[in-house]
Amino acid sequence: MKTKIIGHRGCRGLLPENSIQGFLKAIDLGVDAIELDIVVTKDKQLLVAHDPWFEAKIGDVPAGVNNFFQLSLEEIQQQHFGTNEVLDFPEQQKINVVRPTLSEVVQACINYKPTLPQEFFVIEVKSQENWYNTYQLEVDEYAALLDESITRLGVGNFCMVQSFDHNFLNAFYKIRQDIPLGILVEDTFPLSGHLALLDFKPAYYNPEHILISKQLLHKLNNLNIKCYAWTVNEITRKKELINLGIDGIITDYP
Repeated sequence: MKTKIIGHRGCRGLLPENSIQGFLKAIDLGVDAIELDIVVTKDKQLLVAHDPWFEAKIGDVPAGVNNFFQLSLEEIQQQHFGTNEVLDFPEQQKINVVRPTLSEVVQACINYKPTLPQEFFVIEVKSQENWYNTYQLEVDEYAALLDESITRLGVGNFCMVQSFDHNFLNAFYKIRQDIPLGILVEDTFPLSGHLALLDFKPAYYNPEHILISKQLLHKLNNLNIKCYAWTVNEITRKKELINLGIDGIITDYP
């Protein structure tokens, strides 16, 4: 089995994260998939960004409102980023970019390489319960908005959707059973506990890489659930996970 290599937020070790330029660079590097994050704007656009606010570490933070759910897409895209030094990624090239929409990323990638593989777009939905109606829509409306976008773009076969939020995943599953779903995990809550919070069996169980063991992968294999590890940047750890039989590795350096 070949382990998939997934460009985390494009290839943020080399180019600004969640930028069209970074995603196209990841394609050039031969990734099997790209991972991207989505949040919601005031005018209900799906914006590709790691958090629903401007981040000082990747760009200048404007004065005033700093909540994308209270700002229109036009207002957000007036703020550029990518020219500041990012201490975590000293090799990252400094270029002037804007936060794109999900539609803009998908269309740019398809135009750049029309023959993309299935599940090429690993869409992480940024959602958590204490954000509902403050930084995001309620999950039912959020799920419907994502479904509408995927349907309009005609890329159902090219997507998998993942989130830390069990509520969002359950809401999305109610309207789309044909798209693979994955639960993201960053805690030591047991596998059985996470699965019990879902109304369905996920296609993927995607923990932080330090939580992955031979025993966990054996359990997932018995359940016919795939596993992506995040975020793996050290070559030694990549090799360890590949030898364990991991299905995919999400990395800043694809």
